[in-house]
Amino acid sequence: MTLSRTARLLLAIVSGVALALAFPIFNLPLLAWISPAGLILDVLNETPQYALLLGWLQGAAVIGEGDAIAFAQALQQKKFPAFVITPGTDKYYRVQVGPYADTQFATNARHDLEANGFKSIVKR
Repeated sequence: MTLSRTARLLLAIVSGVALALAFPIFNLPLLAWISPAGLILDVLNETPQYALLLGWLQGAAVIGEGDAIAFAQALQQKKFPAFVITPGTDKYYRVQVGPYADTQFATNARHDLEANGFKSIVKR
């Protein structure tokens, strides 16, 4: 398949948006399987530099403060005490749930998060 560079750029952006829609905020998990296929088609027969650009565009479509805020709000609607941590030196926004009084409360919250389709990491 031969695609123009413009079509490849658009496919990378659409693939990134599809990946964002797969997350629990929008809850369209099938798109998590379709999105990488778009990127694979995108990078076939491309130079490594352009393939890197296309991959970066896909990732850039799902990174940002607005996404983190929307994710925290989705957790808050499910009664989790969620908030956004602004980026440090790595420039990534993080959504944190808690704090909890002890390990048992944190473990219970983790199970509740997983039951609602959210992956979590317990941090002390």
